[in-house]
Amino acid sequence: MSTALREPVQVGVVFERGVARPVWFTRQGRRYEVCGVTMRWTTREGRATLLHFALTDRTNTFELAFNQETLAWHLLAVEPGTA
Repeated sequence: MSTALREPVQVGVVFERGVARPVWFTRQGRRYEVCGVTMRWTTREGRATLLHFALTDRTNTFELAFNQETLAWHLLAVEPGTA
């Protein structure tokens, strides 16, 4: 079962052929290494476009969103793994 959040986070991103790919993020002082991005999509929040990323650290699944208007990253959901 996933936990819904809206926590500000810091994110390290690389660009490959013009596409952003998160490679790490920090939450509550802990750094998480991103092992894979499983999905990407966009939504709108008022005038802002949000870029969403579903990703994994090999144990948990996370949803991060980048607000293109405010330039802020948020952790929106965490689904704990079983490993």
